[in-house]
Amino acid sequence: MTRETTRTFLWLSAILLCLSVLGMSPSAGLLTAVLAGIPAAVSVLFGAGRLRIIGVLLLMLSLAAVYNHYPLYKEHMARYLQHAESPRKSM
Repeated sequence: MTRETTRTFLWLSAILLCLSVLGMSPSAGLLTAVLAGIPAAVSVLFGAGRLRIIGVLLLMLSLAAVYNHYPLYKEHMARYLQHAESPRKSM
């Protein structure tokens, strides 16, 4: 893999990681954090030198974001399921 391709994957991972932090919805934050880990892992596997180190850092940050977003996502989905299962009031 060329250095340019690895850099592109790193930029994609960084952008997705920023979007996961800025996301208003817990499910969107979790999804973008998971998606940020994929190009970071690719750059760790196929990158070289400093790009591999940056990929490891981005992968660790994305794992930390997933760890942070998962309890919020679980709580959000529990509220959603409770709302969806409750009987609707007729007018």
